[in-house]
Amino acid sequence: MEPILKVPANGMPKSQSSSSELLHAHVHFEDVDMSTPTLIEMHPFDPVKQAELLHEALKGIVAKNKVVMTILTTHNNFQRQRIAAAYSSQYHKNLTTVIKHELNIVGHYEQTLLALLQPPADYDAHELHHALSASKLLLDEETLIEILCSRNNHDLHHIRTAYMALYNKDLMAVIKHDTKGEFEHLLVALLSARREEGPSVKVDMDRAIADAKQMHGAEVQHWAGHPESVFIDILATRSYNQLSATFHQFEKITGHDIEKSIQEQMHGDVRTLMLALVKYVKNKHAFFAECLYNAVKGLRTNDARLIRIIVGRCEKDLGNIKMEFAQIYGHSLQAAVKSDTHGNYRHILLALAGYEHNY
Repeated sequence: MEPILKVPANGMPKSQSSSSELLHAHVHFEDVDMSTPTLIEMHPFDPVKQAELLHEALKGIVAKNKVVMTILTTHNNFQRQRIAAAYSSQYHKNLTTVIKHELNIVGHYEQTLLALLQPPADYDAHELHHALSASKLLLDEETLIEILCSRNNHDLHHIRTAYMALYNKDLMAVIKHDTKGEFEHLLVALLSARREEGPSVKVDMDRAIADAKQMHGAEVQHWAGHPESVFIDILATRSYNQLSATFHQFEKITGHDIEKSIQEQMHGDVRTLMLALVKYVKNKHAFFAECLYNAVKGLRTNDARLIRIIVGRCEKDLGNIKMEFAQIYGHSLQAAVKSDTHGNYRHILLALAGYEHNY
């Protein structure tokens, strides 16, 4: 069994030099075969049978949590939606409502179960709404940045549709109202979903050189204008592989990486957002590994972020993220989760991450 440990608030990766190399290793986004999920589609699959199992378990006195967790952590989101639809059709009840009532749960375990029962776009819309909520004293920039940096055009279109359906508000209008300056401009540009994507989009080296020169020109002439607009247009519209090539050319032209330029030329939230985008482009798995590390380090766990990443990435590339986490920080994601969680909340996160199904 792995040791249970607490990540120190000022904890450093196991090796600073190896960490830097890992964080800057390039991941090609169009190479789907590189992704390793920790939760895959269940075969064979009978949604009616699974709905019946849930119904019988939720009527009983014991083993309710075990059955619910087993079913929800062994079927992917598409299958979970079909199980919920079958449950509603057979028993004329909403599965989410019944689970909340019968399990009588609160807190982070409940949040995880409810996240698993939502379609991905609805879940992202819910998280963005919470981040933008007017009832909060401070805007949750971290959540805005994480979600809008890492969703593709298809995802973003569905998130906007879900946000309107759930809250009767246009997400774009809410972001424009609640944010300002260049941070707002880049968020709006990302949400506009104008990024070049798809198998037909190839890396254009001439364009990469031209973009790198334009970004360098904006950098050296900072006093004469606003370099943010140049960076925003390129960062929000070029394909990730195109941006990777551009960053490489930028370093060849300037002698320093794009992060150094952003650190020196940009300020505030837009700098944080641009740096996050660059990290995601250079290595999306290391990007999420860092997000998870930041969620569990220190004395207070960011449970919302921990849940969001594990639930959101388990069907995509959480296997890769786990490997990056261990390589960069010197201990496993399993050990980090164990040190920061307990009970059924711990069990369900570890099951989604592919570590255990023994409740």
